[in-house]
Amino acid sequence: MRFRYTDNLYTDIAEEKAFQKKLKTLARKKPDPRLFLITYPLSGNNLLEIYSELEILQPYYRKQKKYLNILGIASSRDAAKKLIPDILNDMMTECGSIDIKSFVKSHMSKTDEL
Repeated sequence: MRFRYTDNLYTDIAEEKAFQKKLKTLARKKPDPRLFLITYPLSGNNLLEIYSELEILQPYYRKQKKYLNILGIASSRDAAKKLIPDILNDMMTECGSIDIKSFVKSHMSKTDEL
């Protein structure tokens, strides 16, 4: 599985240096048990999904040929849950409805690949 992230990642990590360090560990696929990813749903049936980085690095996900579109990075599952309302509010403001596909597409224009 390959990772992509949008141009404006949502995060609870306040320090820029710490945030950049988390991005580097994610790019190297080096497991960090305290890293949680808010993603566009892999199954297509959900609004957003939260994965532990440890889960994403399991063989099942590594074999996937899809991109994992990352919208947010959090330091805990609870922090990731607290970021979801921010994402949904921005989605409502920008799209006028809960349309995750359009929201992700609009933010993937400047997609950087990890």
